[in-house]
Amino acid sequence: MSEPNEFSVRQRRSALEALSRERLARITSHYELDISDRRSAASHVDAIVRAKGVDFGDVLGLLGRDELKGACEALGLIPVAVRSRCSSTDNWAARTVRLLRGSDNVPLGTQ
Repeated sequence: MSEPNEFSVRQRRSALEALSRERLARITSHYELDISDRRSAASHVDAIVRAKGVDFGDVLGLLGRDELKGACEALGLIPVAVRSRCSSTDNWAARTVRLLRGSDNVPLGTQ
């Protein structure tokens, strides 16, 4: 999908911190990442952010619409603006990934 470095560490961390520990655990299991403490959401976030072979765009592709909305909100973006312009969930997810990459930015408070 993209180079993992398109997202800053801060962006990746903020987006992931919006997810539940259970969801983070499914992501780390999907990529077979080593976690220092599986009970800690922060440990899952650290593992995903530090994983060199994990494309963050692909991680976002694993998320559902509500999870992507949470990630947008954590980064100060308006996910509703994305949904209103897209007809399908797939298009919405693709546009959200572009939003998180910095193109099609819609800052909070505008619209």
